[in-house]
Amino acid sequence: GPYQVVVGAASLSQYSVRVTVETASTVALKEIEAKQEAVEIVERIRQIESDCEHLTVTLYLADRKTKLVEQMAREAESRCEVIELEMDRISHVHELRKEREEKGRLDDDSDEEVDLHEGEEQYSETYLVRKEAEFDKWVRLAASRRNELKDTTAGSEEMARLKRELQSEKA
Repeated sequence: GPYQVVVGAASLSQYSVRVTVETASTVALKEIEAKQEAVEIVERIRQIESDCEHLTVTLYLADRKTKLVEQMAREAESRCEVIELEMDRISHVHELRKEREEKGRLDDDSDEEVDLHEGEEQYSETYLVRKEAEFDKWVRLAASRRNELKDTTAGSEEMARLKRELQSEKA
């Protein structure tokens, strides 16, 4: 522990004090400290192994989720393309009808470019509006899936980094 030296004198005197201290620990004390340190190291290694195992499982699940979300995003984007083509086809029919109206040929069914044999309702304005709403829904869904894919990938990269750090600490 700390020591205090007090020197005092009634006359003008000069003093110098030199203190040399050495401490020693017993072997038993050092052995207890070494055992405690070894126990702490073993506990930390077990914790690291457990954490690495959990991260491995989580990375596996994240990989499966990534593949699933990629597929769902592709499906949503594919659905957007199909609806967009259908909307273009309907718009084209509307343009042809408008041209026919302007030329006064509305009742002329000889226009072979406009195939109306499957029913008029699929070429109506209401149908086009429904398709536009459906297209909007699928575009938002596709964007959401792409964001989810980005977040999942970033999370996987972070977990992989943590696993590498833990394995490095274990080594």
